[in-house]
Amino acid sequence: MSKKNKSKNQNITKSISPTNIDLLTISQQKQVLELQEQAEITKMLRSTDVNDILKAQKYLANMEKRVMNPTKSFIFPPDDEFYNSLGYKNHPTNTSYTTIRNMARVPHIRAIITTRMDQVAKFSEPTIDEQQIGWTIRRKRSVFDTKKTEVDDKDKRRIEDIIKFLVDNGISGNTWSNDNFEAFLRKVTRDALEIDQMTFECIRNRRGQLVEFLAVDGATFRLAETYDDRDGMDRYRNQYGFEPINGYYPSYVQVWENNVVSEFYPWELCFGIRNINTSVYNNGYGISELEDLIQVVTWLLYGMQYNGNFFKQGSNPKGLLTVQGNLSDSSLNEFKQAWRSTIAGVQNAHKLPIISAQDEIKWIDMQHSNKDMEFGNWNDFLLILACSIYKIDPTELGFQLQKASSLFGQDGQKARLEHSQSKGLTPLLKFIQNKLNKFIVSQLDPNYEFVFTGVEQEDKIQSLDMDVKKSAAGFVSMEDMFKKYSNRDYNKDKDTILNQIMMQIKQQEAFGSQQSNEAVDQETGDESGNPFKQGADDQNPFTKGMNTWMESNIFNK
Repeated sequence: MSKKNKSKNQNITKSISPTNIDLLTISQQKQVLELQEQAEITKMLRSTDVNDILKAQKYLANMEKRVMNPTKSFIFPPDDEFYNSLGYKNHPTNTSYTTIRNMARVPHIRAIITTRMDQVAKFSEPTIDEQQIGWTIRRKRSVFDTKKTEVDDKDKRRIEDIIKFLVDNGISGNTWSNDNFEAFLRKVTRDALEIDQMTFECIRNRRGQLVEFLAVDGATFRLAETYDDRDGMDRYRNQYGFEPINGYYPSYVQVWENNVVSEFYPWELCFGIRNINTSVYNNGYGISELEDLIQVVTWLLYGMQYNGNFFKQGSNPKGLLTVQGNLSDSSLNEFKQAWRSTIAGVQNAHKLPIISAQDEIKWIDMQHSNKDMEFGNWNDFLLILACSIYKIDPTELGFQLQKASSLFGQDGQKARLEHSQSKGLTPLLKFIQNKLNKFIVSQLDPNYEFVFTGVEQEDKIQSLDMDVKKSAAGFVSMEDMFKKYSNRDYNKDKDTILNQIMMQIKQQEAFGSQQSNEAVDQETGDESGNPFKQGADDQNPFTKGMNTWMESNIFNK
C-alpha cells in the first residue's frame, strides 16, 4: 500500500474512532466516500485497460442488483443445512422422485391424474369464442376495462402468428419431431400432478429471441445454488465459474446421477410449482400431493393385495383348524399338504375338501361375516381421501358412491361435476395459463395474453334468455345484441331481422312517417291528411265520437 493511501486510511479511521465520533462527522465521511466511489468508477470506466472496465461494469451490476433486491429476510435455511456442495439445492424429502412416480402408477392415482390430463387436453384447440372450450390469444385488458378490446387487421395478423407458434411448439421447423400443443399440455400436466414440478425449456437463438419451447422431465431439475442467493454470488462465481448475464446467475440445473449436466438462467427454463409455500425447510421446493398420500396409497395397496391373495390362494380361512389327539408330525404334514392341494389356488377355488383323518378335526370360527371389517367402506374412505387431496370428485373417475347421490339435491350428478372441476380443474388451468404467458406469449409480444376459454362456461340457453330480457327491457339496443352474436355492425340495408317490432318499423319507414306525410301534404296542397292515419281514426270509436261532436257543436255554429 502506498504512503498516500495509507495516510488516507489512517485519517478516515481516526476521524470515525469511538473517541471523537459524532453524527456530523459520520455524515461528512459518508459523503466523502460516496464521492470517492463515483470518481473511482468513472476513472475505471474511462481507462484504457480492459480489465479495469470489466471490473467497473461488474461492480455496477452488483450495485444495481442490490438496489433491485432490498429484501432483508431469507427464504432458504441460513445455516447451510441443505448445502451439498454439488451446485444445486437438495429436495428435502425422504421420498425420491422415482418412488413418487411409482406411486402415481397405482390404479386409483393413475385414474385421477389421467382424468385431469384428458380434461386439460380438451382445451388444446384454439378458438375465437370465449364461451367455447379451448384457448385464445387476445390483447391485454385493463382491470377496469370490462368491454372487449377492438381488434384491427394488424392485431389479427399478430395473433395468428402467436397461435401458430403455440400450435407448432415454436418456429424451429422441426415438423416431425416436435410435439403438438395437446401433447405438450399432457406432458406438463402429468409432471405438475405427480411431482409438482412442471418444467419446459425455452430455446432461444443467438439474438435472444424465443424460437421453441419443449416439455422436459421435471424430476431431473433442481434449484441451483445461485438461485436467489445474494450473499454467495462471489463464492459461486469463483467455485463454479458462473458469470452473470444481465445481473442474473443460473437459477436451475439439470442433474443426472447427482451430477450437474447443464445450467439454466431464469428465462431459459420454466420451473412451475403449484403447491407453493413459505417454509424455509422446504428449500424452495413444493409439496406434491403424493407426498401427503404416502400412507393412503400404502393402505390402498394393502387392501388390493389382501383381496388379491384371496383369489390367488383360493381359500379365505376365517378361523382355525384344531386336531384333537396325538397326531404325529408326519401325519400333520400330510394333512397340510392334502388340504393345500385340495382347495388352495385358483384352480381349486370353492371346492369341498374330503380328507380322511384318524383323529377328530374341529373348526373354530373367528369371523362370522366379511362385514365385520367393513372392507368396502374402508376402500371407499381411502379413495375419497385421495380424491379430496387432488380436488376431484370420485364420480369423474367412474365410482358411484351411495352417499354422494344425496348431495346437491336433484341435480346432484351435474352439480357435483361442476363443483369438482371448479375446485380442481380451474386452478390447474390458471396455473398453466400464467406460466405460458410469462415464459412464451409475453416474450413474443407483451401486448397480448394467452387465455383458456370456456373454463366457466355459461348455460347458452340461460344466457340467451337473459339477453332477450335485456333487449325487451331496453337495457341494451338491438344493434348491440346483433354485434354480440354476429361479431359485426348491423346494416339496415342488407340485414333482415325476423322480428315483429322490426317488421313494423320497416313498414312505417316504407310508407313514411307522420312528419314526412304532413310535409308532402303542405307541398301538394292536399288537406285530406294521411290516409293511414285517417283510416285508423275512423276505426277508433273515441276519435269518431269526438269528430261528430265537434262538427255538430262548433263547425255548424
